[in-house]
Amino acid sequence: MLDLIKNNPNVEVIPMILVTTFLAVGGQLSLKHGMSSLGEMDGFKLLIQSLPKVAKNIWIITGLGLYVFSTLLWMMILTKTPLSFCYPFISLSYVFVIIASRIVFKERIDIFKVLAIVLIVGGVVMLSMSGSKLG
Repeated sequence: MLDLIKNNPNVEVIPMILVTTFLAVGGQLSLKHGMSSLGEMDGFKLLIQSLPKVAKNIWIITGLGLYVFSTLLWMMILTKTPLSFCYPFISLSYVFVIIASRIVFKERIDIFKVLAIVLIVGGVVMLSMSGSKLG
């Protein structure tokens, strides 16, 4: 099985894909922290009214910045590998967010989340064995 992954012509892009995923996860965690510090918002109107506070919140600015950097790196990845190979790795962000949310926000991980993590990781491993090359 490891030989299938090692011999894959797309394998050199995997570290870049993982960096992109970690940047997006960091962005999500920063946005959550920043928005939580502003309090619960029920409705779009309240969000619009809160835009001055949102625009000044360092956690929200950081989260948006991480997303922009992640997107720029992703655009570079798209030039190097087939979308059908690289896009499934983005699903790992669900795994990383669940784990990071447990650590940072003390969110609960139940058996359903554990099973989902196993399925996601298994699916990404199977898809990473695909040997298709760009073009």
